Amino acid sequence: MTPRAIRPPFALLRATLAAVAASGLLALPGGWAGEQDQVRAGVHTGQYKPLAVIVSDLSKTYPGRVLDVETKRGPQGELRYEITLASPQGHKQELLVDAATGRVLAQEPDLGDQALTLAQLAAHLRRVEQQLGSRVVDAEFEVNRGKAHYKLKLMPRGTTTHKVLMDARTGALEGPAGSLSATAITPMPEVLQALSGRFAGLVREVELEQDERQGAYYEIELAQDPGSTLELHVDARTGAILKRKVED
Repeated sequence: MTPRAIRPPFALLRATLAAVAASGLLALPGGWAGEQDQVRAGVHTGQYKPLAVIVSDLSKTYPGRVLDVETKRGPQGELRYEITLASPQGHKQELLVDAATGRVLAQEPDLGDQALTLAQLAAHLRRVEQQLGSRVVDAEFEVNRGKAHYKLKLMPRGTTTHKVLMDARTGALEGPAGSLSATAITPMPEVLQALSGRFAGLVREVELEQDERQGAYYEIELAQDPGSTLELHVDARTGAILKRKVED
């Protein structure tokens, strides 16, 4: 599980962007270097709405935190913003917004409540491991094309790993993806099942990690009420809780 950068809430980002817009400039993240001059010119001429205004308008309908903003191009080269939000409950949502009008063109639905409990995910993963003859070493909840999925990383009996998408509701496998190596660990379904009687919440991510000091462990992220996240580090061999952390 890679560390997540701390992002500002809508109000703070809106204020920051508003200050930039008031100065007559539009500051874009570093990854947008190739777009900066064109977007800045478009804002000055009125071709595009300032990003500060778009974010301010969105915050009235989509409360939460801005996690990421990227530029996209439409079929005719029109500029669009892909804005990733986290709701107050911690659910991720993506909006595709027209830069000229600020209109939301498409959105991935907020399906965070379709994430599974520990016991539910354990049952699905057992079937996947039996079906594929592989061990699951990573499971991450995501919304893909309007459906709730878990992206699974599987370790076969050989030396490489591949990835598949699993429907969160049915447990059906829907597609491939990529690679890793093997150790003597307790299978993920067994670990999740053992924890299910002790911890409540919806599983956001489970990942097998390796640490020189701790050895192999599972890092588990559970969404809990009200809007908090529980992070667990669980010894991959013994099932012992190595770390427990609650984030609001």
